[in-house]
Amino acid sequence: MEISLGFIIAFILILFPGLIIRRLFYYGEFSKQFSGGLSLIKLIAVASIPGVINLVVIFYLYDNLISHINLEEIINTFKDINNPERHIETTGSKPINETINESILPFFSFLYTSSIIIGLFSGRLIRITRIDTSFKLLRFKNYWFYAFSGELTNFKRMKHMKEANKKHLFTVADILIESNGETSLYSGVVVDYELKEDNCQILNKVILQHAERFKKVGNNRERVRIPGNLFVVD
Repeated sequence: MEISLGFIIAFILILFPGLIIRRLFYYGEFSKQFSGGLSLIKLIAVASIPGVINLVVIFYLYDNLISHINLEEIINTFKDINNPERHIETTGSKPINETINESILPFFSFLYTSSIIIGLFSGRLIRITRIDTSFKLLRFKNYWFYAFSGELTNFKRMKHMKEANKKHLFTVADILIESNGETSLYSGVVVDYELKEDNCQILNKVILQHAERFKKVGNNRERVRIPGNLFVVD
């Protein structure tokens, strides 16, 4: 497969910074949303959106606050990188190593450093301010995080469930499992969970503390304590 110079330039200026922002934006409980089952082409497509916005903003800031930058000069430098005549000083032209050291490296350093900072702080700022619970557009796809952390009552449609002067401490879950045609019901305090690798909206494992199982005795079901500190429900 032949890769064009235009794609390389677009990857360096737009796609790779966009991937950095997206990777760092989805942190911790939301890290699996980075790819979220997307194909490579779709991942590149969604990464290009923050990449373009980032390039425009960073170019404006760098050009106006730090030093004048000429994108045409950067692109022409990439075109001439294998041209031996550009490696030495000739009449009317600047040697390529001087262009790289004076213009390209400082701009690229600023571009990638800014991408890292934006990615690191944007996702965390959303969670610190909790604006994702108020605006669906900013909400992460990990629905289970909001359910297990008790933040569902901050959602607009569920605020009627919120009780004044009460604070969420932990979540108790009743989990019904079907195996070999039989069903088993478990209960316990949710202390951790795992999501499917290719779908961040589907649970893979739930880890319970103070776990119990329901045992059928006659026509009734009784709670039976499961020995151990933690119980993993697959």
